[in-house]
Amino acid sequence: MGRNVTFPGKEDPLAVALAVDGIVHRGFTAEQASAYLAGVRGRGMDRFTRLLAA
Repeated sequence: MGRNVTFPGKEDPLAVALAVDGIVHRGFTAEQASAYLAGVRGRGMDRFTRLLAA
């Protein structure tokens, strides 16, 4: 599980971590987490990319 969050392949790692957070801390079902993932996917990548470049 941990490696799938840290290295999610082509997925946005922040979105995956937020979906897992929803399951663990907010009681999301798998369907809710999947829908949440689809909604936040890619939104944090600009910030993430800037951090990597610094």
